[in-house]
Amino acid sequence: MINVRKEFERYEAVLTNTLGSETLMRNSMTMLKEFAAKTPYVLTELVGGFVKLVNQGVKPTEAEMVKLGDLASSQGKSFDQLVEVIIDAQTGEFERLKEFGIRTSKQGYKVAGTFKGVQQQVDFTANSIRDYIFSLGDAEGVSGGIAQASEILGGKISNIGDTNTLGSSSGGVLSWIADKIID
Repeated sequence: MINVRKEFERYEAVLTNTLGSETLMRNSMTMLKEFAAKTPYVLTELVGGFVKLVNQGVKPTEAEMVKLGDLASSQGKSFDQLVEVIIDAQTGEFERLKEFGIRTSKQGYKVAGTFKGVQQQVDFTANSIRDYIFSLGDAEGVSGGIAQASEILGGKISNIGDTNTLGSSSGGVLSWIADKIID
């Protein structure tokens, strides 16, 4: 419990610094906690992925998080794996996209992506590539992947863990215990 609380406090500090505001951090953490509670993903993984995306200049909305979660779930992959793939793809490193069933080829200033037999061409820019990957969460056979994964035992266990909060953002009981030990 102490390690989890320490990790959350670290993420809160990183998010506050990255977003430039404690209010923005709190809003983001609330969204992530609610998202984690209804998905097969644990909060630490979601916060870690969110921090990586924010540091890339992207602050995903809950709807975008759902799309990413659906895509990752549809491929039996972790949320963090998909975030890493997005970061790679934005810089033109497309090799890991194959792990998610996405074949790509660069054609001049364009990138052609093929997923589930559907080819789409986008500009060879970080924003266009990222938006393309996000859009795959709406594909048939992908959308709703989180809901299905949440219904299996692993998803239910994850949700139990995410609803078991470990105190307030200031550390709650754990901070109080630490203070007493120090005293």
